[in-house]
Amino acid sequence: MSQLQFIVRTMLVLLIAFTGADYLAQNVPARVEADGWARKRDALVRFYTPSVGRADAPVHIVIFMDPASEICRVFYPLVREMREADPDRIRLTVRSAVVVGDMDKVLEILEAARRQGKFWEVLEGLLHAQPVWVKKDEIRPDAAWKVVENLDIGLDMPRARADAASRDVFLTIRRDKGDTARMVVKEPAVFFVNGKRLPRPGVESLKKLVAESMDKAVSG
Repeated sequence: MSQLQFIVRTMLVLLIAFTGADYLAQNVPARVEADGWARKRDALVRFYTPSVGRADAPVHIVIFMDPASEICRVFYPLVREMREADPDRIRLTVRSAVVVGDMDKVLEILEAARRQGKFWEVLEGLLHAQPVWVKKDEIRPDAAWKVVENLDIGLDMPRARADAASRDVFLTIRRDKGDTARMVVKEPAVFFVNGKRLPRPGVESLKKLVAESMDKAVSG
C-alpha cells in the first residue's frame, strides 16, 4: 500500500467515525427521551387499565385515585358526569393510587371485578359504601367484600375471591403500584389530561385543562 493510499483510507475511517459520532450525538438523546416517554406512557395507561369512552376520543382523562379517600368519593362522580356530558369526545381511565392505609386487599377485589367486566360497578359501589369498610383510616377488606356481595350486579363471587387470591392478580397490583410511584402520585386524586398533569387540584382546573385539550385537538 502506498503512502497516499494509506492517508486516503485513514481520512475515510476518520470521516466515518466523526459522522457516526455526530449521528449518535444528535439521535441518541432523542431516542432516549422517546424511550423515557414510552415508559411513562405505559405507566400512565396499561392495556388492561379500566377505561370508558371511545378509544379515539380527542380528550383522555386519566385519574389516579384512592377508593378509600373521602376526596375521591366526592370527586369521582363529578368527573364521571363530565365524561357522560360529552361521551363521544371524552375518555376516562381510572388507576388505583393508595393513600389511605393498606389497600392491597381492596385493590385485589377491584382487579378481580375487572376480570369479569364489573370494575365500574364495584368501584362505584365501594365509593358509595366507603364509610362501611373504612374506619378512621383503617381498611376492612371483609367489610368491602360484604359490600360487593350485596351489590347484586351478577358478579361470580367464588370466582372473584379465587382471582383476588391468585398470584396473577398479586403481580398486577404490584405493577400498578409501581406505576403509581413512577408517576409521582402522592395525593388522593391526581389527574392527567392527554398526558399532561393537572397543575392544580380542583374541578374548575380540570374543566379548564379539558377545554384547552379539546380546543387543541380540534384545531390540530
